[in-house]
Amino acid sequence: MSEYQLEAAIASLHCAAPTYEITDWAKILELYEALYRLNPSPIVALNRAVALGKAMGPEAGLAELRKLPDPARLKDYPFYPAAQGEFHLLAGRPAEAAKHFEKTMKLARSRSETNFFERRLEVCRRGAAQMSVGAGPVGRRAT
Repeated sequence: MSEYQLEAAIASLHCAAPTYEITDWAKILELYEALYRLNPSPIVALNRAVALGKAMGPEAGLAELRKLPDPARLKDYPFYPAAQGEFHLLAGRPAEAAKHFEKTMKLARSRSETNFFERRLEVCRRGAAQMSVGAGPVGRRAT
């Protein structure tokens, strides 16, 4: 199977999911693992880590992000800190997540990215405020 076929299969799984919540992350992870064997790029590694975290939980995703080869190559890519932020948010650490989403604001490459990251940052801030009064974590839906 070629890179293009694997990328198409990944895209088809995203499109075929009736809702975000029931996306087949285990199958997407399997496809990213195959894609990484063909193209071990930093972006593919990042996407694989995100799929792993969605399939196995935010702590597993964060652990995989910490193991990315040569993370310095992603220093200007906004979706690296966005993935870190999202997993911290899902793990119930909105204040830590906010730090990562603040980084994304500086790296956003378009107004739509900026708008998206602003919304995620607001979820973090609301979550931190709610947690400080004992309401528990919020923002369980990933991006």
